[in-house]
Amino acid sequence: GVFGEVYFAEGEYIHELKGLNEITPWRRKWQTGINGCTYPTHSLGPILQWLGTQRVVSVSCVGTGHHYRDPRGAEYENEDSILMLCRLSGGGLAKIRVDMLSERPHAMTNYALQGTQGAYESARAETEKDRVWVKGVSKEKDRWDLLEAFEDRYLPDFWKHPPKEALNAGHGGGDYFQVVDFVNACLGLAPNPIDIHRAMDMSVPGLISQQSIRQGGAWLEVPDSRTWQNDKG
Repeated sequence: GVFGEVYFAEGEYIHELKGLNEITPWRRKWQTGINGCTYPTHSLGPILQWLGTQRVVSVSCVGTGHHYRDPRGAEYENEDSILMLCRLSGGGLAKIRVDMLSERPHAMTNYALQGTQGAYESARAETEKDRVWVKGVSKEKDRWDLLEAFEDRYLPDFWKHPPKEALNAGHGGGDYFQVVDFVNACLGLAPNPIDIHRAMDMSVPGLISQQSIRQGGAWLEVPDSRTWQNDKG
């Protein structure tokens, strides 16, 4: 690919949602009521899509401790800021940070990629822009190019010219395209872009992270659902 062999990636979901815990109680149980990387898919999903067929083979998870309590005075079981390191099947490394408690502005789409031929870093604030550097393409070795300069060459047409329905949909139009993909798969018009095994690749590492953090950040193997056998008994 453009970045050569990608050997490092990072994604961050930083979204203070203590108030949402009270409006949507399931969050208080399943996101902040369990320790570990309880929402890995938001960041890990895009990274795995960028890396083709690679999957996470082992994880190590640690946290920053507990500094907040809910309105009833109970300490959140989830540590404030969680880091999950992921060893990839291609030998590379991914770093996932999930923080749903710290007092700070949201930053839910922080990403980075590093390859043998280039690098990408997403904007981390409203005053910044996404940036890339590609060997042999970027004019200066120590100066980033804006990602938008590559849109004409690499951005899919459906993102360049989204329908009106997408412009009115949530999550920057992403909700619309998800529904279209789902309906097309149900109608047999196109394969599901994320099959059951890829969904497991994006989810199971977070479950194993809960075991890792209980063991002080021990590196633990992530099982591959493709090797599981049907239980017909």
